[in-house]
Amino acid sequence: GEQSSAAKAAINANACLAAKQEEVIFSSHRGTLTRQQLGQSLPPVDFQLGCSLLGPMEVAVLLQSGLAAVPQGRQVQQNQRMLLELLVSQPPLFQRGVFYELSNNGSARVLSNHLLALLDLKQDAVHPGARLDVADLLTTALGIQLPRRADFMAGGSHASNSYILFVHRAATKILEECTPYVALKHWVQEEEVPSVTSL
Repeated sequence: GEQSSAAKAAINANACLAAKQEEVIFSSHRGTLTRQQLGQSLPPVDFQLGCSLLGPMEVAVLLQSGLAAVPQGRQVQQNQRMLLELLVSQPPLFQRGVFYELSNNGSARVLSNHLLALLDLKQDAVHPGARLDVADLLTTALGIQLPRRADFMAGGSHASNSYILFVHRAATKILEECTPYVALKHWVQEEEVPSVTSL
């Protein structure tokens, strides 16, 4: 969509800027570029990563922790609900970042397993009227159809189809849209600051 195209354009802009900066560093000894030319480089572009204090990786780790908890009591269920509500309230790049982190660096099989658990999220400690329709919530947020297990049971609209196969297809589609996040993740690096030697 438009937001995905904007994210890709931002990646390209930052990549162009990085290339120019590297060219400056590489050729500084030869004096091939001037400071004026450096000033003409493309400005950095802001990525729409939302306003959450938690990043995509932190949300993914907490979701995994909740899914692995035994038993999944009231507090765990409330935490999972808050994490999902936080997830869908953030921009698309953030959302896809969470699922990429859940996929263990791009594995559709791993992401499928986590989606199966999320779609069957335990909510028995939550009031029936307040329970989340996780499939509908994620479908609306991602723009990718997430299946409901009930539709694949006897009498359901997809009773003759494989529920696991549909989840795997959804996982594959999600990962196909994670390219901007992956590029951003690889672009962000830690700067090494030289240690200060004591006198």
